Amino acid sequence: MSVGVLVRRNKDANEVADYLRENSAFPVHTGSAVKPAEDNAAGAALLAMLRHAAHPSDQLAAGFLQLIDASTSADSLLAATNELRTRLLRDNHESAVRWACQRILTKLTAQDTRHRTRLNQLIEKARAFDSEDSRDLDALYRYLQNSSSGDCAPGDAVIVETIHKSKGLEYDIVILVNEDKGGGPGDRRISALLDSQGKAQWILEPIKKDLMAADPELSRLQAQSESQQDFGNLCTLYVGMTRAKRALYMISDFSRVSKRSSVHYLRQCLGDEADSEGLIWATGDTDWHQSFKTKARKSTPPEQPPIHPKFEPAHPRLQLQRPSSDKHTRLKASTLFDYQANAAEFGTQVHDAFEQIAWLEATSPIDPLLHECFANPDIQALFTQPTQAVELWREKAFSYVEGEQFINGVFDRVHIYKDASGKITQAEIIDYKTDRIREGTTIAQAAEKHRPQLQAYAKALGKITGLTKEQIQLTLIFTHTSQLQQL
Repeated sequence: MSVGVLVRRNKDANEVADYLRENSAFPVHTGSAVKPAEDNAAGAALLAMLRHAAHPSDQLAAGFLQLIDASTSADSLLAATNELRTRLLRDNHESAVRWACQRILTKLTAQDTRHRTRLNQLIEKARAFDSEDSRDLDALYRYLQNSSSGDCAPGDAVIVETIHKSKGLEYDIVILVNEDKGGGPGDRRISALLDSQGKAQWILEPIKKDLMAADPELSRLQAQSESQQDFGNLCTLYVGMTRAKRALYMISDFSRVSKRSSVHYLRQCLGDEADSEGLIWATGDTDWHQSFKTKARKSTPPEQPPIHPKFEPAHPRLQLQRPSSDKHTRLKASTLFDYQANAAEFGTQVHDAFEQIAWLEATSPIDPLLHECFANPDIQALFTQPTQAVELWREKAFSYVEGEQFINGVFDRVHIYKDASGKITQAEIIDYKTDRIREGTTIAQAAEKHRPQLQAYAKALGKITGLTKEQIQLTLIFTHTSQLQQL
């Protein structure tokens, strides 16, 4: 037997649905569309797990999971969010969501098919999200939260819906909560005075009713506007009353009712004297439900989850490595108060200045940051265009895979030398360093710290050009001391 509770506003639908969930054992849906993440406790638990996995500091999600853990047995859902986070980042979303759903299933009874069905629907939604090729956990959360799975099967739950959204639907029983008090937002909308053919003559934003009543034209506009609104309210009432196939129960509050409301109209037509049970008017067989026969559902085997071919990954997830990434080191407290120690910003400015220079010429403008560097004859010679054929790269990015690592970086400057036939014969990688050379540290010692990075760069250049490591010269320019050092 299908049951629809119809109200006029979305806010009322939510309040009625919450009340029924708290005070009855019936499954309740807000709207005919199934919302697997929001219309049941299991879906809400999954959303809380995803939220806490993405944002461990979210106290609302943590508190919700703690309540579930405190009121149920089996392993803690809150403790499982750390593993869920790892799985979401390491595996596909469907696999991670399925794992989380299995944790939630341990909290359910074997007879709880409704929540199991909702979790299966959410797993399917996670599979669909994987096709969007996004690794954003917040995007997954929103996708599942807003997902719907078609219409709820008739008789599976009590549907709480607005009258407007119920157009075209039918229920065996309709409980119509008619709270039309008359008036409403329409009284304050801009209105148009229509002629006999329905064409607008002029429009006006409504003013106080006593002022409108004092003017014949404005009074006519007010009467026309109220008539249109009242007609619309009666149409809405008609839609709600005609959704019932077998029984219609209407609930109304007669207190503070305007004469223009549909409730007042019904009271005039049906009376306003209620019996001891609050019933004002009834017609038909009040015991109709005694003869109602439920259609036997065809017995079907339990729905099996779709079988998808399983493909083993071709290789483990690659670990990103950037050769130029600085290692964490212990800093002296004094550097925190050194206004010249903003190495990241200064380094960017130096790289930008070097990038502007192709080859050094007499008329070449030099950024003041580099004046001391180009006072060094060796650095001048390095930036002077050679007589032989050479190809110049500046700030050129590269990527390659080695073993289980995905390595990427950016060449600061590369000179690629060619013979007369155009064949590459050798190359030089030039890397700019803004390191501070402290007292007691030689340039050679400072250069050794960067040897692994430059060797990785040489390997990348070798893969691109086919050169051997012996054919690739590694050169560092230390801007702090304006010195050049080869490895």
